Formats: sequence, C-alpha cells, structure tokens
Amino acid sequence: MFGCGWVVTLVTVLFMPEEQIWFGVLTLIGSCMLLMVPLEKLLRHVPVGVGLAASAALFTLLRNVNQGTLGFEDWTLGTVPEGLYRNLLTAYIGFPPPDFFSTDYFSLLPWLFLFLAGHFLRRLLAGPMERLDPTRSGVRPCVPWAGSPCRYICSTSR
Repeated sequence: MFGCGWVVTLVTVLFMPEEQIWFGVLTLIGSCMLLMVPLEKLLRHVPVGVGLAASAALFTLLRNVNQGTLGFEDWTLGTVPEGLYRNLLTAYIGFPPPDFFSTDYFSLLPWLFLFLAGHFLRRLLAGPMERLDPTRSGVRPCVPWAGSPCRYICSTSR
C-alpha cells in the first residue's frame, strides 16, 4: 500500500500537477500497517477498552491539526504552534505548510489514531466475530466454493 501510494504521488506530480496527490489514503494505510509492526508488541499489553477510548480521544483532539487547531470540526480547544508547519515531512506527519496542496490528503495525525481505534475494536470484537464463523458452527455456506480462493490467499499471505 505504501509503495502504491508513492506511485500515485509520482504519477500525479509528473503527469497531472494540477491534481497532484501527496500523502493520500494509500500512503496512510501503508504507513499505518508498517507502524503496526513494532507497535503491535506494545499495544497487545494495553487493555482493549483503554486503547479504544484513548485512540478515539486522540483522534477527536487532533482531528483539526491539519488546519492548525486542536479539536473536532467546529469545536476548538486551542491552536498548534505555527513553527511545526514547515515542509513535506511535517505535512506527512500532519502539519502541512501554508503552500501545501494535495487533492487527497491523509496525514498520520489524526488518522493513525482512527486506525488504532479500529485495531482495538477488532480486538474487542474478536470473540463475538469468531462465534459467527460458519466453519466453527458446522453451518455449510450456500456457495461452498466462494470462500475457498479467499481463504487460500489469506492463509498464504500470513
């Protein structure tokens, strides 16, 4: 995903500069997935409820950080120091400079915390979702061959 995001950036910057994409959704998802490799070892020790609440709270607090404020939509708690908004690296993190432009922009802040909220939500629902697995209950799917290619692809990618 991360690599695909950079291919999209390269193509749009070179061939469609009026619609260039810097740090789009593919780059964000790839970045979050890469960050989860080291974070997973730490996050597994965080209680699910605490992790979900903290991730949701941090997402809410940082939702407007790209515009220079802390808060969510029209709800503003304060401002972020202007010195953080400098270049492409700070834009990737969540602090775009004033002249920054992208038609699809998803910085690490605040969106990493929404990704983490999803991680904790998956952990919270892992037990109930496992009970819904038709292969565990003995229920046969109506189209038995439909899931086989997906199961093969998923099992070989792990």
